[in-house]
Amino acid sequence: MTTLVAVADSAALAAALAASGVLLVDFHAAWCEPCHALEPVLAELAEEQQPVLRIMTVDVAEHPQLGDSYAVQTLPTLLFFVNGQVVSRLHGTRTKRQLVRELHDAIAAGATT
Repeated sequence: MTTLVAVADSAALAAALAASGVLLVDFHAAWCEPCHALEPVLAELAEEQQPVLRIMTVDVAEHPQLGDSYAVQTLPTLLFFVNGQVVSRLHGTRTKRQLVRELHDAIAAGATT
């Protein structure tokens, strides 16, 4: 079973961004109720979409500098990266179906950059 990978520090996120492929980064906080609602959706998506998609989570209360560096102002914020470049930014919760569609859009956007 695939689990969501919590970012330990900026170096861990930088290493993940240096790898090729699609990465979804979930910026959240423990006090954020919509973030809690999104977590099982992301876990299911990670399981079903591996190895195409990797998902990492950033707790902005623990790592505020990471949230600041990506201009995160709303939680949850989801950033899709393709080959280290942001190709999509989402705010709020989404269904799995919506996220799969966003994944396909992100892959298409990454193919054109």
